[in-house]
Amino acid sequence: MEAQVETEEAYRSRSFVAIVLAYLAAFAAGAIAITLLAAYAPLVQIAVADLAATLTLFIFARLHRNSSVFDASWSVIPIAIVGYLLGSYGITARGALIGAAVTVWGIRLTYNWARSFPGLHHEDFRYRDLKARARAFAPLIDLFGIHLFPSAIVFVSLLPAWLAISSGAEGLTPLALFGFCLALAGTTLEGIADRQLYNFNRVKSKRNAPGELLDRGLFAHVRHPNYLGELVFWWGLALIGASVAPRSIWTYAGALGMTLMFLFYSIPALDRRSLERRPGYREYMERTPALIPRLKR
Repeated sequence: MEAQVETEEAYRSRSFVAIVLAYLAAFAAGAIAITLLAAYAPLVQIAVADLAATLTLFIFARLHRNSSVFDASWSVIPIAIVGYLLGSYGITARGALIGAAVTVWGIRLTYNWARSFPGLHHEDFRYRDLKARARAFAPLIDLFGIHLFPSAIVFVSLLPAWLAISSGAEGLTPLALFGFCLALAGTTLEGIADRQLYNFNRVKSKRNAPGELLDRGLFAHVRHPNYLGELVFWWGLALIGASVAPRSIWTYAGALGMTLMFLFYSIPALDRRSLERRPGYREYMERTPALIPRLKR
């Protein structure tokens, strides 16, 4: 038994090293893109660098036959983008808020991914389903649907950070402070939900109960509290951006896109899978809202 555990841990470690190498290559590709575009505005540099990094991760995903190689980019790349913006435009009070909010969120999310990472044998079921339905067009779905589309959503969602940092506006407004507090609240909510889910999965695996349902803690009030926290975070960033550009469509476009993606794809996909795997999930859906807690009498 101990030898088996050691073998699994060794495989997980090798997989983790492969992921790290993929991201080092992705950041190298992004750095080269920025160097080649040194004469252009920082936002243009970041857009091309983000594209280069995403394409590099796509290549590694195809080599490993696992699109989940891309998962960590959700939290790692935003830290790099905001860091580059701060280095390019300088740090103001609003920039410091943005930098702190994104860094705390990104570190927490990356940590949660790392501790739950089982190895390269595991691929997100949504990726597998998308590619299976696409059949011969699976590589195109992998490139555009699994890699480029989420990357674009995250990039657009970070435009409020660009607006706040590049404006050079000094001082803080109540809206900026409220957005910062909202972003931290979303990160905290995500952290609590992910910890509850992580602990539940550990206990469930020990009991060998694959169909068991988590309906306690935050999950007693909403089915997807981690998604709720994620949306609260992005809307918090949008409000910080709105403190300097309230009429810009780009201030809210990313947070709105995130909301629509969760509502019409991620949540329905998880609910369908849970209905197939957990006997009591239909009753749980009937009594528990997806995102917004009900007000009890």
